[in-house]
Amino acid sequence: MNSMHERLREVRDALDKGMYGEALARCERLAESGHAPDLTAKIGALKLDAFAGLGRWREMVALGSTLIAGFVPNRESESLGRIHGLTGFAYLRLGELRLAERHLRASIHIYTWDLEDLPAALRQQRRLALLYLGMGLLRQSCSEMESAIEISDRNSCTSESGILRVNLAVAMIKVGCLEKVSKCLDEAEKFLKSASRTKWLLLSTLVRANYFRITGHPMQALEILMPALQITREQHYSREEAITLEYIGDCYLAKKEYKRGLEHYEEALKIAEATAPEGDIIPEVCHRMGETLTRLGDPNAAILLCERGLRVARALGDRYEECATHRVYALAHREAGNS
Repeated sequence: MNSMHERLREVRDALDKGMYGEALARCERLAESGHAPDLTAKIGALKLDAFAGLGRWREMVALGSTLIAGFVPNRESESLGRIHGLTGFAYLRLGELRLAERHLRASIHIYTWDLEDLPAALRQQRRLALLYLGMGLLRQSCSEMESAIEISDRNSCTSESGILRVNLAVAMIKVGCLEKVSKCLDEAEKFLKSASRTKWLLLSTLVRANYFRITGHPMQALEILMPALQITREQHYSREEAITLEYIGDCYLAKKEYKRGLEHYEEALKIAEATAPEGDIIPEVCHRMGETLTRLGDPNAAILLCERGLRVARALGDRYEECATHRVYALAHREAGNS
């Protein structure tokens, strides 16, 4: 029988390969098999990683809160830093930004000052930059990412160098720096391929597809989105499946195939409602559905969707999506004949 440490390594290997369902099953078997009390936090942290890969945010928050409450002061600092970071990430995806920031800052403090673990601190800085991105603080988000990229490249943190560039490309699209996006993604994919980070390569594909669509090439976008959709379903990546469906809907909207676009938006919304009903995907899909319904002659339904999207965007503090939704909201009111 393999030793406990070998079994923990097998879980980490599964996580590194993006096999989150297998990693979770291994964690559950480890938890049931009996182990030393000091391994509880390590197994719990690995389980949180698996939940994150599968988009099971509420289960992450519940488990993370339980683990943090059970920690002995001045012990297991490494696991505590990791659990704070993952719990913060889950709160971020659920739209609980204040709680997300508290946990992320706690994690950064532990990794920076208690453990002096640079790669781990960079991971939390990346998540903090995503928090700023979700709040619509685009310049602040870009600044955090560019700083982290410089540190990551200088210290050969290959995976972080890759995924930080993917996130920076997202921010560049939002601020309109489209001329830099393709190069940024090319560099990201080079790093991620060398690190064999399959899920993060998928994220890069989604950003590239969005870039193609925005720059007027919806067919090129669809060519890479359809295989990506299959991967998200095979690997049970619920958040990424919703985003892929959203982007496919965007392509059909660009091609003026409104009914096909609406079908994909409806699928995306269904997934988002099931996994994170107050999360950042809701306002994105709501205003896109609103625009599609307006073009299909149903502005009143569009108004209701926009009102929901505005409520969630405001709760998240996402000024970018709030602004985008207001544009569609005004369009729908005009088409409905409202002054």
